Amino acid sequence: MRPAPIRWPNDAKIAVSFFVAFEAFEKYSQYRQGGDKPDYASLAYGEYGGKAGIWRIMDMFARNHVKGTIDTNGRIAKGFPDVWFATKGEIAKYYLDRYVNQS
Repeated sequence: MRPAPIRWPNDAKIAVSFFVAFEAFEKYSQYRQGGDKPDYASLAYGEYGGKAGIWRIMDMFARNHVKGTIDTNGRIAKGFPDVWFATKGEIAKYYLDRYVNQS
């Protein structure tokens, strides 16, 4: 049996999914493992995300009336509580992985 054709809202011809990785690290990211030594490039990447990047993305979503998914870890709530509370904890509804992404 052939499935019924998909009908998107407003007869749209395409659907797009926005998925944002918003992560914080203790010493290094999972992509640049540094052992016991901190990897400052990884740490700077995580700090930018919480201080500026996520706000820019959330503003862009709101300005364009777009919904997105934010993938995060538990350290975000501790390290960037302003972001956590600004989303009313919505980011936890979508996907909350580990406390930090270092493995």
